[in-house]
Amino acid sequence: MRVGGEKRPLRQDLQDYDPRQRRRTDEVKYPDHQWDDKDGHYMITLGESLLPRYKILKVIGEGTFGKVTQCWDRHEKKYVAIKIIKSIQKYRDAAKVEISILKDIERKDKNGTSGCIRMLEAFDFRGHFCLVFDLLGMSMYDFLRQNSYRPFSLNEVQIFGKQILNAVSFLHNMGLIHTDLKLENVLLVNSDWQYHRHAVHGRSRVVKRKDVVVIDLGSAIYEKDHHATVVSTRHYRAPEVVLGMGWSFPCDLWSVGCILLELFTGEATFQTHENMEHLAMMEKIFGKIPLHIVSRVDRKESGRYFSDSGELRWSEEATQDSVRAVEKLKPLKSMFDLSREDHRQFYDLCRELMILDPNSRMTASASLNHPFFQLNIEPDFTDLTLLQYPDAPIPPSTMPAPPGHVPGKINSTQVPRNTASETLLQQNPSFHAGLPAGGSETSGKSWLPQDINA
Repeated sequence: MRVGGEKRPLRQDLQDYDPRQRRRTDEVKYPDHQWDDKDGHYMITLGESLLPRYKILKVIGEGTFGKVTQCWDRHEKKYVAIKIIKSIQKYRDAAKVEISILKDIERKDKNGTSGCIRMLEAFDFRGHFCLVFDLLGMSMYDFLRQNSYRPFSLNEVQIFGKQILNAVSFLHNMGLIHTDLKLENVLLVNSDWQYHRHAVHGRSRVVKRKDVVVIDLGSAIYEKDHHATVVSTRHYRAPEVVLGMGWSFPCDLWSVGCILLELFTGEATFQTHENMEHLAMMEKIFGKIPLHIVSRVDRKESGRYFSDSGELRWSEEATQDSVRAVEKLKPLKSMFDLSREDHRQFYDLCRELMILDPNSRMTASASLNHPFFQLNIEPDFTDLTLLQYPDAPIPPSTMPAPPGHVPGKINSTQVPRNTASETLLQQNPSFHAGLPAGGSETSGKSWLPQDINA
């Protein structure tokens, strides 16, 4: 298990875009105002207003798309998050698409039950599109990281998993494919937590309110629209995307399967940045890639990855590090205690979501009716909070560490997973310790600045 709070690198593997190779026209800001920096970011002054309505309190995230600020809504008397898009034309164009999708979601989710992020308003300010959202809690990845990568209980995985699949089902029914589902893009509505005692993992943070929202529709694609060759962050990328076979709704279900396994184990399953190794890992966990899939791969790609007999060429060119990374993985079934009904059903759900053939993979709507979600799973945390010692450090996990693990550091055999900087509320370490809109590390409760002078 990983221990510590290492910072993961920004995503580097979306091969269809390299910011260092932008065309000259991409660098033209629209319009070219004095309040933009050289990269097209709006130069924010704390305390200033975006329109008369919103007062900027702090910057809470930054990415290639722009910046995210925490603001005070003077009309509604509440805190909001505002995503300020760069003034560069290509990002403005992308924002128009995202705004259109978010408005479409709003029209079709009148009751607010989809589990998808809801945009409150969008406006153009000094050449920057601004998207307004409710201020939510931290991402599930941040919560996992700050809990020293201790796994969530199966009871929690069941609760979170159903909400995520409900959101994906809603999007798919709209004809939308999210394409970038990952723990960073699932936010807790409220990050308040308390300590509980776990039989295996010791004292662990348990979130009080188990409501989540799927965010970042900036990469979503309608099925009828053009599909880029490469989508998804590497650790959650489906085999059909890796093989360049084309993709559709099933790629989202593979990503959800990766998310559920990560919640259950505390670690990303596919810790790699290279296609051949990625495919070898898939075969180690799920078995040999079937010949009928190999036959559907483009001839050029097929020759790169497979022999004439359909065998993966990985062993021909694998480095020692790659061999170790693949060999340490176990078949999917071995991750579960199959003497337990809840584990058997969860194993079956993950297996159905992660079938190598996308045509055979379970759909989002069907997954919601899986027997796993009908079980009454008791929490495996002792109902004993340790709030009388709120400032005591979390002890190291009692789970056995991976071979060669160095406490406080990423294991050299564990590849830091990529992450997209476009995440709506990607947290800035200087902003807070992971609690929503600021927070007390010792109490696990949210706080917000009261003196806003609005």
